[in-house]
Amino acid sequence: MAISSSLKVLLLLPVLIYAQSCDYSGKTYSHLDTFFHQNGCAKLQCQKGSILPVYEACGRDLDGACHLVRSQFLYNGAYYRCLGRIVKNLPVYYTEPLPLNIPPNCTAEGTVYKSWDKFTRSDGCRIYQCQSGLMPVLSPEACDKKLDGKCNYVNAWVLSNSKVYKCEKQVVSGKPVYSYTLINPQPVQSSTCTANNKRLTFLQKTDNTDNCGISQCQDEKLVPLSEVCRSPQDGKCYPLDSQWKVGDKIYGCVKNTDGSYEIKVIPPSYKSCTLDNKTYDHTQTVTIGCSISQCQSSKFVRIYAACQDGQGICRPLNSIWTEGSNRFQCTEKAGWGLTVDRVIGDEIIPVCANPGKDVIFVIDNSGSIGATNFEKVKTFIARLTLRFFIGTNASKSEFQFGAISFSGAVIKEFDLNTYTDSTQLYNAIQAIPFRAGGTYTDLAFDYIINYNLFSKGRTVAPDIALLITDGISTVPAKTQVSAKRVRDIKVQILALGVGANINTVELNGVTNNSSDVYNIADFASFKQIEDRLSQKVCTA
Repeated sequence: MAISSSLKVLLLLPVLIYAQSCDYSGKTYSHLDTFFHQNGCAKLQCQKGSILPVYEACGRDLDGACHLVRSQFLYNGAYYRCLGRIVKNLPVYYTEPLPLNIPPNCTAEGTVYKSWDKFTRSDGCRIYQCQSGLMPVLSPEACDKKLDGKCNYVNAWVLSNSKVYKCEKQVVSGKPVYSYTLINPQPVQSSTCTANNKRLTFLQKTDNTDNCGISQCQDEKLVPLSEVCRSPQDGKCYPLDSQWKVGDKIYGCVKNTDGSYEIKVIPPSYKSCTLDNKTYDHTQTVTIGCSISQCQSSKFVRIYAACQDGQGICRPLNSIWTEGSNRFQCTEKAGWGLTVDRVIGDEIIPVCANPGKDVIFVIDNSGSIGATNFEKVKTFIARLTLRFFIGTNASKSEFQFGAISFSGAVIKEFDLNTYTDSTQLYNAIQAIPFRAGGTYTDLAFDYIINYNLFSKGRTVAPDIALLITDGISTVPAKTQVSAKRVRDIKVQILALGVGANINTVELNGVTNNSSDVYNIADFASFKQIEDRLSQKVCTA
């Protein structure tokens, strides 16, 4: 594929300049001054009194590194992406988890297997596993039954017709080939071994408790026939190269360079990209001229754009510089002296322009949700806040958000007036821990009243409590009474039910208005409701 076909031409245009200063983060900058974004990674430039991004990147909050907007990166066994948007003419950058791709199936001897399925083939002696389209043989590998009618592990000695053979594995043209070889010279068949204070006879196999595998007595030595990992959590044995899925993460048994075995998180599998007959792995970057593109699941995505000036220096998109008596701007838009008009990041997020409101998220943190799904809940809530201006002036469409979470008890995560910055609010929501417990929704509504949470808001702003839950409350009757207490102080309750265990009748009672109740099928369906729910909050 050719990257250049997906890139717009970057034009160097002379621009007419009127010097005006810019105020940012408590400091004043002169026209054409370049300075860091408050996240310490992105760079901005003052241009005619306006602030434009000239180097777009997310901060170091997640892994201590800066990441370009639209780029994807691996952290703690999962992929994340850096996104950005404009809020009140200023850029805001944030990271979010990349949804797991659906791994391809495998086909063996006419049968289709899903990823992580284990199966045998017609030889019946080896166990295979489907892993994102690949089918590795799991340990212990084995030779077929043609020698003695039994499957025999690789490296095992086998007695047949009074002679000893060895099962061996060779790789021919990239494929494993298994065969028996006559041992020469023949070993002494009366030799013995000792394992765990027990005497083993010649060719006897035993469970190897230290390595969680199988060994065989060969010529007075114990020889391991299988390579496996023992899980420190549950003590189970997992064959070398096997993989399994827990929540949103994939784990695998791997062999380290020092010969030790270890269970590690396996990064999700994504397709590679091809450019000029060269293959690039997922998230690998390539530089073409002054621009940088990244391989993202078979496609190159431009994550950094720049123009080359007359001296051969790369100038970032949006930047203005001087050459001799002329000034130039790197822009994507053809026209004399036009400012750059483009979207930061890879998505356009509509922002509410109605008068601001005070919104408290009432977040179900009970055990039925689970830690993995709770991460999805937090990401949904955090993304929802990006659709609103954050601040204290309700007349200028500025919203304030607070949050409480509930299970067996209620925890105040932050007040309505705690955050006036979009990035800080986004990160605070993502930092809420999973706690588990019962679904005591009534306690959450009581907490709002007993601790007068909306007093931290503004008298001129309407009040909204947004409940997000996955099931019936533990004490339904109390929930209805407590919800009415909240409605009685002129708070509008909105409810989002997730999954099949939701009782819509209960949520209708909580809101006292069926049009204020929303439902989605599961925790993977938040995208389907994002537009409707944010519009409801905007216009409520």
